[in-house]
Amino acid sequence: MALLALLPLACQVASNPVDPASADPAECRISFDPQEALLTETADAAERWSRATGCTLDIAEGGVHVQLWLRIDKADGSQAPGSTSEDLRNVYVHAQASQQQRARTVMHEICHVVGIGGDHVDTDGVCSGRPGRRDIIDAASLEAVCAHLPCLAFVPEG
Repeated sequence: MALLALLPLACQVASNPVDPASADPAECRISFDPQEALLTETADAAERWSRATGCTLDIAEGGVHVQLWLRIDKADGSQAPGSTSEDLRNVYVHAQASQQQRARTVMHEICHVVGIGGDHVDTDGVCSGRPGRRDIIDAASLEAVCAHLPCLAFVPEG
């Protein structure tokens, strides 16, 4: 019985791609500089990603800009809920999005900034590029992020 209780912990440790003793804490820190209208969503998302990765994601002047944007055009001409610049220094959230959509969009766009670049994960989690449950930091999303960000922890949500 005790062995079964330790199994989830063993899986989490085994999934962590970086040895915390060899990780550089400076490489595991990303700051965000949101517009006032997105401060709450950005702070909440940064805290959740910090808990999941063991890295420091925080709010600081000069960090990655998180801002409302009037038009975020997709290739097909429709509007996207959000976007991240190619240089990963700007996150755009559609200005007409609801409060819940803004929170989900910020969580998703942080995936791009902290590790997956322009890619998406083929799950229903937060780093997915398809409609679904994009509000949970699932194991597949976290694994994709930690393949690029030197995560000090591996703690998926849910």
